[in-house]
Amino acid sequence: MRLAVLSDVHGSPDARYAVIERRGGRWFTTLRVVEYDHEAAAAQVVANGFAAWAEVVNSGWAQSAPF
Repeated sequence: MRLAVLSDVHGSPDARYAVIERRGGRWFTTLRVVEYDHEAAAAQVVANGFAAWAEVVNSGWAQSAPF
């Protein structure tokens, strides 16, 4: 089985994942988007000592790993 990692590059901080199922000998893929309070998550990131990650969590964009 081959899996591909897909990236929807638009900068949304929403969580995204794919469900891949095999039914009746065929593959089906569903892409899911889960909204969450990214501002609260960014505040938790800062409170836990990872301030460099706050903008990544808030914006959904990471130019490179902020560590």
